[in-house]
Amino acid sequence: MKLINKFFSLFVLLVILNIYGQKTQNVWKDYIDFKKVTPKEYFAKLKIDSSKFDSQKNYLITIPMTTPKSWMTKKDVEYLMNYIDSEEPAYCVMQIISSHLPLNEKSTLGGQAMNLIDSYRLKENYPYVLTDCSKTDKKRITEIRKWWNEEN
Repeated sequence: MKLINKFFSLFVLLVILNIYGQKTQNVWKDYIDFKKVTPKEYFAKLKIDSSKFDSQKNYLITIPMTTPKSWMTKKDVEYLMNYIDSEEPAYCVMQIISSHLPLNEKSTLGGQAMNLIDSYRLKENYPYVLTDCSKTDKKRITEIRKWWNEEN
């Protein structure tokens, strides 16, 4: 039954893409396998080349699953702390089983960095939602900086 549900979800996604794709263009990044990339490598894939960015397009990365809780390290968090203020555009993240296609939703590097940091900070799997188009959020920046200063 689970297999049928997965195939049905994929079918619905493809139908929506076909219908909506006639009005707007989606930019899909390669499927990401967390077993084959480090958090730093993954974060680099979330960046959108600013010379090719088009605000009329949807930028999406498809992922298969969540990460193990031990995937993020303190050293990864230290690297990501440099990006939490970033307003640069980033790919939205969508698990392959998600039924929500984030059309006309935008993400930032800061928002994505904070979600990765939160997976470490809160000891959660990443991502903790099926579809993620997080944006930079000043309240979350303050909360994460406070936590980081207490950790160090």
